[in-house]
Amino acid sequence: MAERWYEGRFAIAAQALVLALPLVGVKYAVHHMGWERIDTLVLATSLLGGVIFTLAIILAGVLADFKDSERLLSELASTFRRLHADLALLAQGDRLAQMRRELLASASAVAEDLRRGDRIRTARAFAPLERLDLLVLEAARAPVAAGMLSTIQSNITTVVRDTDRLRTIMETTFLRAGYAFAGLAVTGALAVLTLARIPGLGAALALHFFASFLLVGLLLLIYDLDNPFQGAVRASTRSMDEVEAWLRDGPESVPVVATAR
Repeated sequence: MAERWYEGRFAIAAQALVLALPLVGVKYAVHHMGWERIDTLVLATSLLGGVIFTLAIILAGVLADFKDSERLLSELASTFRRLHADLALLAQGDRLAQMRRELLASASAVAEDLRRGDRIRTARAFAPLERLDLLVLEAARAPVAAGMLSTIQSNITTVVRDTDRLRTIMETTFLRAGYAFAGLAVTGALAVLTLARIPGLGAALALHFFASFLLVGLLLLIYDLDNPFQGAVRASTRSMDEVEAWLRDGPESVPVVATAR
């Protein structure tokens, strides 16, 4: 299905555009009513620059968690694959099949919660890992398998740590006071710019549109990036979807994507 212009990658820009146009209309009305009372344009532009700088600092904070989520997803998927392979060195037959079922149950629980995007229910993801750990301990009693125990348990610990970190990122939102502060700063800056007397109606409207589009877009982007797995801008969960299919159906279930040379 073709992506609509107001969805997906263009959603934030489209929303900012829709909100900026009425604000330009307000500026036009204020200009014609003669309500522009602020003569110091330098003050208005300095205030605008300060607000943009503040929003950029907040954006850098939420963007760090967003990029961390992408890294954690890749690490989590590769660890599940490594565990799937290492278990074959520890057990065979029905015991191996049982271990891999528990591994699949954990990966499926994490992948399903990531697709839903609101939170990770760690009880569903960790219960199969606990059962897997017990099976690993039983199988590792054989001398030939003793060397694999620390490696497999280290990988299980990595899965637990990364899943916990993803859950924390999804459940920890930016402070409401921070959103209120950012919203008031944007509102104040646009109000001052609306009342500022700028020579030339065309220049005034162009500056007001640019400022409105930029400030509103930044505020929407901060809100959208706060949870990397919801909204228009979200981290791709493809790596976990593929590893879930790989664990369930085998390597043949994951299509090979050709790369251009």
